[in-house]
Amino acid sequence: MEKKMNAIVFPYDFEFLPVIRNNHLLNNIDIKYLVAPSGFGLENKDAYYFDDSEKLGFTIKSQISEECFENIDVVWITESIQKVEFTNIKDLIENIGKHNKNILYTVNSGYIYEEEIYKLCEANNVKIITINDYIKDFNMVDCNNVEISFALAKINTPIITVLGMSPMTQKFDLQLYLRDKFLQNGYKVSQIGTKALSETMGFYSIPDWFFSNEYKENEKILMFNKFVKEIEKSENPDVIIIGVPDCIIPLTKNHSFNYGIYAFEICNAVNSDYTILSLLDGLYNDEFFDEMKLACNYRFNVELDGFFISKYRPVSNSLDQLKLSFTHTNGTKNSSEKYNIFNADDLKRDSIINEVIKKLSMYSVFEVI
Repeated sequence: MEKKMNAIVFPYDFEFLPVIRNNHLLNNIDIKYLVAPSGFGLENKDAYYFDDSEKLGFTIKSQISEECFENIDVVWITESIQKVEFTNIKDLIENIGKHNKNILYTVNSGYIYEEEIYKLCEANNVKIITINDYIKDFNMVDCNNVEISFALAKINTPIITVLGMSPMTQKFDLQLYLRDKFLQNGYKVSQIGTKALSETMGFYSIPDWFFSNEYKENEKILMFNKFVKEIEKSENPDVIIIGVPDCIIPLTKNHSFNYGIYAFEICNAVNSDYTILSLLDGLYNDEFFDEMKLACNYRFNVELDGFFISKYRPVSNSLDQLKLSFTHTNGTKNSSEKYNIFNADDLKRDSIINEVIKKLSMYSVFEVI
């Protein structure tokens, strides 16, 4: 994959917004078009439609035209393909085959139509580029070669951990912000992110085995620790950023989000030197922050260093339903005399990165550049 690939993103929605915001971080991909099926209600809207504060000037299309096919190498199939009817996926793959184009496939393992997609691609002579191709071509550590160790290895590099209290708290925005800022400041960064597409941006996604029933909880803790250690040995970074999947606590009885088990496993696998908890939009007080700090201390053995408040909040009547819905807001201003409080506007400033570097500079292994 030495040649840069011109790509169509399909389907595009708010889940992909952090990537568009930080597309300069992509490895060998140049995004030419964004396509969302007509049922998504995004046709002719700006790519930043979900954030009214600014515009990108990148218009969303509802279908892939002949002109689009002429100007691209791959159709990038994103996680949101799970929101598309299979008949539409079938038609898409057949169309890709007719135009002799490839697919870049970055969908979480376990997608119900994954096997059918692979069969359709084979039948239509469509090459599938996967995350494994990125791992091989960019000489990354292969998580599938990690074996269970008998004890936790010491990680010498400072670790930043991004936790989330709920879905839609802009965790990936925050992870990419930290990556971008550290790189801009001359630091060498290793990273494990919460999106299946992370390898396209030069770092690692959470391994599939982490979500598998094949391994026990204690085995996953040891394997994740070994994975981080192998990355540290291979890349010799100045800092490691880890995004933790799912949430730290159940949101409602209908939305348990694995009861914070993933956070428990990762926080026991590595020691975090700076931990930030991402929250839904809302007005919070120090009593709430105190409770969250205690909860994270006792449940995950981490000290919270800061809180990030997103621009998303759940639609109230969806809390009692099986499917949660969220709405974008202008963001609620919060302040505290005790804690570092950040919001989405800080993603455009240096306030978060300055605070993180200030904390890490207290450690002898971290050198301020």
